[in-house]
Amino acid sequence: MVFEPVYETLKAEGLTPAIKAQAVVEAQLTPPEGVEIKQILSVSAVSAVSAAEVFAGEARYNGRVDFTALYVDTAGAVGVMETRAEFSDKIAAGGIGPKTDAFFCSSVLDVDASKCTEREFSPACVVEVMLFCSLQTDVHCLTECTGDVFRKEDKASLLTKVASGRQNFEVSVTHSDSAIEKLLTVNCALCYKGADISEGVIEAEGEIVLSYIGLAGGVLVEENAREPFRREIEAGEAARGDMAAVFLQTEDVGTRGISEDGVQTYETTLNIGADFAVFSVRERDIVADLFSLSVDVLAERQTETVCENVSSVVFGETISGNVTLDIGNAPVDNVLCFAARKANVTNCYAGKGVVTAEGIVSGCVVYFSEDIGKICSVNVELPFSVTKSADVNGGENVFLSASVTAHSIRVRRANELNIKAEVCFFGTALKSAACPYISSVTENGEKSQNSAALTVHLAAKGEGIWEVAKSAGCPPDDIMRQNPALTLPLQGGERILIYRSIKEKF
Repeated sequence: MVFEPVYETLKAEGLTPAIKAQAVVEAQLTPPEGVEIKQILSVSAVSAVSAAEVFAGEARYNGRVDFTALYVDTAGAVGVMETRAEFSDKIAAGGIGPKTDAFFCSSVLDVDASKCTEREFSPACVVEVMLFCSLQTDVHCLTECTGDVFRKEDKASLLTKVASGRQNFEVSVTHSDSAIEKLLTVNCALCYKGADISEGVIEAEGEIVLSYIGLAGGVLVEENAREPFRREIEAGEAARGDMAAVFLQTEDVGTRGISEDGVQTYETTLNIGADFAVFSVRERDIVADLFSLSVDVLAERQTETVCENVSSVVFGETISGNVTLDIGNAPVDNVLCFAARKANVTNCYAGKGVVTAEGIVSGCVVYFSEDIGKICSVNVELPFSVTKSADVNGGENVFLSASVTAHSIRVRRANELNIKAEVCFFGTALKSAACPYISSVTENGEKSQNSAALTVHLAAKGEGIWEVAKSAGCPPDDIMRQNPALTLPLQGGERILIYRSIKEKF
């Protein structure tokens, strides 16, 4: 062999696009002893994945759903029922194994009731679980070749995972000067705003939005509180310029009331779980092409699809619209609260510099109707399609979650409501790219020599000096030396003169 190839196995890491699965979770709620349900006002469900195990070809997980139902009893009082239902399932995913990092996100798509009696309420919900995997692809490629060979080198930009794990932190929210005398429930929305990476640390930023629903002077009311947060997450060898994917979810929520000097205060503490993976770009020289003047060289070429970029997508938007009540609904006089509100993203995709998100803002408007003299409720939906600027090039796989951070409801007419919802969208964009490489090279006998002392090569559009040299069987440096007037890049149509010294004829 007139040349010596050198091969290396390069590691390409990154996140895979999400794999989705759905599970139906049911629960049973009962009011306090001696209380009978007359009417269900609203029912909400919040999900989270609490634990996971990864095996060959599948990821198993445990999750929970917290159900909350507001109701009116037969005495006309408003009450609340809450329970937690647990579930478990698995997602099949090729290529994963026991050492694979698995990241889960979950959301409740729909909530319905299968049974409602005076003493029992049985809701059910559909939970969508998304699995992201940090996978490694081995690229066995030609990185060097010495001897009687000319080679064209290229840069392979591959991601390397430098840190991953799970950490928990607490965020406390104080809601002072509350008019609520009897707290019924607290709805929590967690909004992720992005992360900064420094040496060994991820600084995750976000906001907690809380909705306190309770009774003030015997009347149902809603009060809201917001609290920004910024927390450091230890991230091993992470450094500035790296890419991070951070997945946050609320693990637990606890609220206590404090009454002092006639002032009512509520303190809410949230335990937040943060799964994260940090990737760094590593550039490696690989051989993209080669040829020899003396032998035919056969190069076997392959292509691997690798994760090229991991980025966060965060933006806000106002979703608004009018909702007309059905004929069977009592007219609206006074809106009391917007319960069970949520935003679901059903579809999202990247364009050139923009991201489009489609979905539905939904909730339950609880109101008082003077016509019938009682509290009523109506489920509402606002479909949306939002396009916003983002750091994407088009073709990325985009995965977004959304939370309602504020709202306003105005009664236009007795049977028509105008609803505005401020929605925070947050998620991850994954860019994949083809990585071509040479996996092996072999000799295929001696090469026939060109005996012409002068060859004229007519350049084709898109050709470079390398393509000309390989076609003519001449060193690239000789072509540039013999044609000093050439302007690169070649436009096509240039006449390139190639001289050879034919010593054996003299």
